[in-house]
Amino acid sequence: MVSIINQKVVSDGLIYADVFALSTDTLPTKGLATGSHAYVIDTNKEYYMDAAAQAWFEKGSDTPPNVTISFDMQGHGTQVADVTTTWNTAATKPSNPSATGYTFGNWYLEPECETAWVWTDKVLNAMTLYAKWTPTEYTITYNLDGGTNSPNNPAKFTIESPEIVFEPATKEGYTFDGWYTSNAYTTEMTGIAAGTHTNKSTYAKFTQDEA
Repeated sequence: MVSIINQKVVSDGLIYADVFALSTDTLPTKGLATGSHAYVIDTNKEYYMDAAAQAWFEKGSDTPPNVTISFDMQGHGTQVADVTTTWNTAATKPSNPSATGYTFGNWYLEPECETAWVWTDKVLNAMTLYAKWTPTEYTITYNLDGGTNSPNNPAKFTIESPEIVFEPATKEGYTFDGWYTSNAYTTEMTGIAAGTHTNKSTYAKFTQDEA
């Protein structure tokens, strides 16, 4: 006799379940995820499944299986190495990764980053965690020399922003001569290239109109 309760499919495609069985001879041997529990009625013993070995281990055994957490970087940063821990224990959180132009948020159970993994939780089956990244906002400082900036010139951008082309500033009694990288006015700056990932400053140059 075998009864399975609380059955669900986990991230590795196997079934996680609590199993009640009359004897160890009646326990299912395939398709169960690491961390599935078995309660054997005639021996009053509890077992857990090692999915890699497809074998049951008695709870309290000196050789519990290990489980592995893998990390999906979702396209950014340097790959974080797998973390392996003993089944039914909390894993050690790796150092937060970094990626140019992005801020790391947390590790999540799904690519959409809806459910954050809690590192004090016990790991019961192999799983993949997904990195959440938010594009870092960078600022643009407009040095206007007494002029007025165009309302269409943005104040911020991210590494994912399209190319920014500056619009002219205005100053009463003056002609706008362009944006430059410094107040020496030697290198013109027409905008900010796509993919830029640092704060930027630009300087408006004006020539006084003739009377």
